[in-house]
Amino acid sequence: GFSYERSTDQTLSTNEFETNSKIRLFPNPASDAINIYGLKNNEDYKIYNLSGAEIFDGTASDNGKIDIRNFPNGLYIVQFQNGNSIKFIKE
Repeated sequence: GFSYERSTDQTLSTNEFETNSKIRLFPNPASDAINIYGLKNNEDYKIYNLSGAEIFDGTASDNGKIDIRNFPNGLYIVQFQNGNSIKFIKE
């Protein structure tokens, strides 16, 4: 019934939140590179600018580093293959 469906949705969003909270990105804001912590496996990722344009992609490993030296200053979104996304600021 309806209440069963609603509780399923809550479970999904809770799990999603816990997954998101495990992946961390430092430093933020960053100028030269960002480090990714909390990945269980290597994850393909894409980096988008605020216009939604893909500007970079690669594969991140736990404690891996992404060089952002050549990015223009601004806000970016790292979208991981597993569906997680993290915003960071380049300055």
